[in-house]
Amino acid sequence: MTLLAVIDLGSSLGKIFYTGADGKPQPLALRPEIVSHVSKAQTDAQMSEYDDPLRSAFVEDSEGILYAVGDFAADLGGRQFHQISKWDDLLPRVLAIIGLIHSELSGGLGFGKEVFAISIGLMLPRDEINPPSRDARLEAIKSAAKRFRFRGRTVECNLKLKIATEGSGLFAAHAAYLQSIGQNMRGVDIPVIMGGERNTSLLVFRSGKLNPTLSSSDGEGFYRFADQIRKQIGGNVSLEEVIRAIAQRRERIRVAGGEIIDLKPYLPGVLESYSNSLKSYFKAKLPPGDINVVCGGGAMSLVWLQLEEWFKDQEIPGVFLGAISEDLRAIFLGRSDLEAFNYVRFADALGLYLALAQRTRQEAVGAKW
Repeated sequence: MTLLAVIDLGSSLGKIFYTGADGKPQPLALRPEIVSHVSKAQTDAQMSEYDDPLRSAFVEDSEGILYAVGDFAADLGGRQFHQISKWDDLLPRVLAIIGLIHSELSGGLGFGKEVFAISIGLMLPRDEINPPSRDARLEAIKSAAKRFRFRGRTVECNLKLKIATEGSGLFAAHAAYLQSIGQNMRGVDIPVIMGGERNTSLLVFRSGKLNPTLSSSDGEGFYRFADQIRKQIGGNVSLEEVIRAIAQRRERIRVAGGEIIDLKPYLPGVLESYSNSLKSYFKAKLPPGDINVVCGGGAMSLVWLQLEEWFKDQEIPGVFLGAISEDLRAIFLGRSDLEAFNYVRFADALGLYLALAQRTRQEAVGAKW
């Protein structure tokens, strides 16, 4: 059986859904940090302390270069910057995720000789869908997946890759819900607005297709507003630490030396500025006519109450996540290992996973006939 996975490589967190051992979608959270040219001594030391693959994830490429990913890379001081393309170091990231999924489904008891088959939907920003040499890059990833080493063990994988635009998962879930309640979709545009750490993007779907003319990805990202807090605080605190604390709805940060920094005095003003920035973006970018808006993104969840009032005032049907939120709650219920992550950030990945799974089932039925 070919497994299905969806990867949403966020700037502050990788959100992944894959087919679990029970056949249901399982979430995986992966920090974005990556470090190349890690030494064998470093990987051996990490492995000796952490048996958990997620805590000691590293891959080896065909040239023998070792890449630490996620928590391991963070321990080594790895950073993911907002300005870089998500295609940068994409190959080792995808291999590491495949390795983590394979490890999880193997029960941590070691990898068998059977070839691992997986079909991956890779979500990328609209303006990064078609970089130079796209096909060559994708072929390089598929070729590398045929045989690589994850945490020192060989993995052989038949990989299929499908590129999807960030926001397409939320669209698919919201469109399915509207149709289920009898909404006449003819003449109704569905704008998907994603408010994330790096930027704010608008994807306008007309007749089920992305309309590139009406879509854009030039809204301000939340990191610019979080950086205002970092500058006001001063001292030895990084932007990553500030963003992580806000995303986890923590009001205090403990920094080196044991100092506790209180974020509460700074949050209201910064969140108001971010909310106003989003409203201005809506006014400038939302198309005229009949629209039914669905919003997403971890950053937007911080100010949704203010934005919801704006949509009501403008008499625009607008929801945050929509019906997919119930599926998310059910999946994340009781998952103590994921409590530190805001589950709403996984909505886009889940929406695309469910859409691709439905399409796979339909294709299987068609093949039987």
